[in-house]
Amino acid sequence: MDPFSLTAGVIAVLQLANKVISLCLNLQSSLSARKELDLIMDEVDALRDILQRLARLGGKVQADGSDPAYIETVNTRRGPLAICCSELESLQNELNKVKSPGFKFGAKAIAWVMKEKELKGRLKRLSRAKQTLQMSLSLDQTALLLQAQTHSEELRASIEGTNSENNLRTVVDWLGPPYPTSTCNDAQRIRSGNTGNWFLNGESFDQWKFRPRSIVWLSGIPGSGKTIMCSSIVEHMGAWCRSKDGHLLIYFFFDFATRDKGAVSRFLRSLLCQIVVQRRCIPEAVQTLFEQHHNGFQQPSVNALIEALNGTLEDVDQTYLVIDALDECSERSDLLDIVEKVAGWRLNLNVLATSRCESEIEETFMRTDCEHLRLEGAQVNEDIRQYVHQRMARERWLKKWPEDIQAEITSVITNKAGDMFRLAALQLDGLKKCGTITALRKALCSLPTSLDEIYSRMLDAIDPEHAQSVFKILSWLCFALHPPSLDELAEDLAVDLEKFEYDASRKLQDTNDILYMCGSLVARASGANSVIKLSHHTVKEYLTSKNILESSNRAFHVTEKTADECIAKTCLVYLNSRSYASREDARLATPRNPLASYATGLWSEHFRRCGQNAELLALARKLFLCKERSFLDWAWIVAIVPEGYYTEWPRYPKPSVLLCYAAFLSSPGLLEAMIGDGAPINDEGCMYGTALIISAYMADLQCLELLLAHGAEVNVQAGCLGNSLQAAAARGWVEGVEKLISHGADVNATGGQFGTSLNAAIYSPFAEAKSEDLVRKLLDAGAEVSSASVLQDEYPVHPSPLYLACKRGAISIAKLLLEKGADAQQAGCLQIALYGRYIDLAEMLLKRGAKFHLGDGSSLNSLGVNAGGGLTTLRFLIESWDADYQYVDTEGRTVLHLAARDGTTESLEYLLSLGMDINQTDAKGWSAIHYASDCSTPDNLRLLLQKSRSNISDLAVWSPLHLACKRNTLEALDLLLQAGFQPTTVTTTEPAWQWILYDIAISFRNHHLISADLKTLHPLLEHPDTGTMPPPMSLARARICDGCFPIITFNSPPRARALFGPIFHCTECEDFDYCFMCRVTAEQTHPHSHSWTIMSGSQDIPKPIYQGASIVKFPGS
Repeated sequence: MDPFSLTAGVIAVLQLANKVISLCLNLQSSLSARKELDLIMDEVDALRDILQRLARLGGKVQADGSDPAYIETVNTRRGPLAICCSELESLQNELNKVKSPGFKFGAKAIAWVMKEKELKGRLKRLSRAKQTLQMSLSLDQTALLLQAQTHSEELRASIEGTNSENNLRTVVDWLGPPYPTSTCNDAQRIRSGNTGNWFLNGESFDQWKFRPRSIVWLSGIPGSGKTIMCSSIVEHMGAWCRSKDGHLLIYFFFDFATRDKGAVSRFLRSLLCQIVVQRRCIPEAVQTLFEQHHNGFQQPSVNALIEALNGTLEDVDQTYLVIDALDECSERSDLLDIVEKVAGWRLNLNVLATSRCESEIEETFMRTDCEHLRLEGAQVNEDIRQYVHQRMARERWLKKWPEDIQAEITSVITNKAGDMFRLAALQLDGLKKCGTITALRKALCSLPTSLDEIYSRMLDAIDPEHAQSVFKILSWLCFALHPPSLDELAEDLAVDLEKFEYDASRKLQDTNDILYMCGSLVARASGANSVIKLSHHTVKEYLTSKNILESSNRAFHVTEKTADECIAKTCLVYLNSRSYASREDARLATPRNPLASYATGLWSEHFRRCGQNAELLALARKLFLCKERSFLDWAWIVAIVPEGYYTEWPRYPKPSVLLCYAAFLSSPGLLEAMIGDGAPINDEGCMYGTALIISAYMADLQCLELLLAHGAEVNVQAGCLGNSLQAAAARGWVEGVEKLISHGADVNATGGQFGTSLNAAIYSPFAEAKSEDLVRKLLDAGAEVSSASVLQDEYPVHPSPLYLACKRGAISIAKLLLEKGADAQQAGCLQIALYGRYIDLAEMLLKRGAKFHLGDGSSLNSLGVNAGGGLTTLRFLIESWDADYQYVDTEGRTVLHLAARDGTTESLEYLLSLGMDINQTDAKGWSAIHYASDCSTPDNLRLLLQKSRSNISDLAVWSPLHLACKRNTLEALDLLLQAGFQPTTVTTTEPAWQWILYDIAISFRNHHLISADLKTLHPLLEHPDTGTMPPPMSLARARICDGCFPIITFNSPPRARALFGPIFHCTECEDFDYCFMCRVTAEQTHPHSHSWTIMSGSQDIPKPIYQGASIVKFPGS
């Protein structure tokens, strides 16, 4: 239908309607028959409203070119518009008669003009035509709006899908590579199809697979095939878990070739990343970890990673963790502590680990309920036989032999290899040069029977001309901080360590010659063609052992010290040979200088490990003090600090930067050189502050004493740590704290990330082992304990020493502080102790006068904080200390309200047994049922609805159904419907919207109720024909609604605390925010109900304090 003719027809009828209304109004003042005129005006006025809407619809049709299906019948010859036009013309004619100049008015005049029956008939026909128009209008609006909604949903689904995928990739990139593919792939390539079947089909493996929380330790001698067995287990379990809903396999292969301080962190990151990748979503614990570290701008500690792993695995039905080569981890002690901790988690987690049978590892597993199996004997020997047989069938140089000779080879090698896969592989490789059966049988008779003997023969075969280069390559492969590439090693060989110069003519023209020179001692890393490594960890063991010193190959003996010196000298010579005008020039030159990245980033750590070396010091002085060029024009500060791998682009004057750099290197000689060159000793040079602060944080007594002797000021405040005393305390360095105090350090100076030196000693993760000693030293020196916590969001942002001790659960330190005069009644101390379930510590505070409540009606009370905790804590407070469980805060909340949302069903049962009222409401009109609805599981809601015997009357603005749509499940909606709750609509002004259940579910991203393609999963959420989608609700990453979460309880999941939509910030409070749902009832709950400003979610995302600086996982991870 032509939209122009529709619009014209509607306008014509509208003009008639307006004339009829105008006539009626004129006559109403002159005639006594006002009732009849009112009937006419009411009917025509209603028609006019429909006509106006129809005109707007015609304009929309004209504008967007849409073609509504039902509108075509409106403007036909006998359609409703034509009927309306006809009836209105008749009405106009009759009323004009009354209005004519010759008409005599009287009591019967109007009755004469329009008989009652005739009037009713005319209005009835007009009404029917109006209803037809109304129906057409509704149908066409619905069609248009559904079409718009479909487009909107498709667009939104596409955008949200893209955003979700981008967020996933961001978190995965932050965590690092999920799978340790190189070692696993190498092992998969070696194993035959049946390798390990004796174990996979055995009773022990079945018990590990099906028995809850089972732990198995597989041990074996070097080269016995532990990694190959592990790869078989990973392949088998991977297929098995993919066939089972809710089952996850996570694994990690440690590798001797990765020599770093971040091995444990890399292990935990990999496990978390595997979970994210397999589940295709970001678990709440991982999302929280990401957000707590400034959305990926900072790196998490090992403790934070462990906590995130625990929280993530709580939501998994069954997890299998496989760890290979515990003994090859460079941080073995820390790893074993974690393995023991993980084994104690009460989760559906089964662990299998492999290693050599060493005392430290054995003692760890003896403390767990584990089964110890040894890889040895006939079954391992059969795996080796199958491996040899597979190679016989696959490799051309072995297939050339007759079948009987192949059988002979298999028999001899299987017998001589014993339980060692590695030995069998090398024995086979040793037969490659044999061309005749005679030569072959001679070689079989003289096969080496140990790995040492094989490696000795390999070294004997090295060309004497290449011996020095091979030794240098082997040194790098044994002790480089990450496996080098062929290009890097080629550059390394071009550095002349006798003349200390780079000579391009010494560079290999074909980097693959390195593989030829080193033979079977090295191999390409799987998945990285240019990276090479030692072919097996036993190669490094032989090169670094005493056995090689007793052989003819003693010249190839490698020690960590000689390797570090070799690598550090190579890097410094290489850096001194480079000169760039800017960082951009250096970046563009990287392809031509492949060693530049390693040399710039890691020379300092090799230098630091070498201690005092005159040749290295001279090379470093040359690099630092060169007047013609400064490497800081294009390079950056690098150091290994307690938190990880620290880098920073220089931002301060170069002398100050270089002095700090020398402090990171722990080099007194370099510090002397920089001070002698005029570097200002007390100036800030990097994010850590001054050289003295850095030396204190690096726990370097020699450098600290040198700087003090040269006049370094101990109380200078600079950098993220505050001052030198706070830095020493944060590092847990007792001797350094004593030294600085003796030089006049102010024990009560404030600043830095911990606030005071006492706080640093109590709460720094690096001070934990020495914390009590440090606290005693600082208290003896006059450190103040009486400073109170500064509260924000009812939690301390500048906490007191006692608060931090309670947060850590350090009862001995808390006792020391109390003995020195700390106030047990300090805000938050008892609450945070109970939050951590440190019952003994809480009891000590209570005995010293700590109070359950703050006395100001605030929600920060002992019961409230622990409402989401276990039953033990609640019983302790109520039964042992007579806590007032009927306590009501300023917003009318009780412990039952908070327990309903965040507590366990056992805690709820207990509180109800005390007589607490399910139907008691807070200031918003919310009962315990509302709070249980605002939960992620229906368990507490089910219990409360079963216990509630009174008729439910919901007078709150937001109903339990609204709250359940935020993050609860389908069952929660069913429970509420069965209890009699009905859907309602809530109108808000900011955002301007009428909220139905569908809108709440989609705005809060409730995947229980809304599918990934934005389809509803419950009939209650069917979207009505209202047309548009709710306004977009962005997520505020770093803020919490103080209405929804006045306190943070144990089981409050991070996602639940997310603040969606506009942030209503109270302008009269220091830090108080409401979400749009709580803002609706602000008049009932907040004293400053009219003092709000609206913030967007992006306004409060923290930015790194020090631009250009970062601390990341260690290289190689």
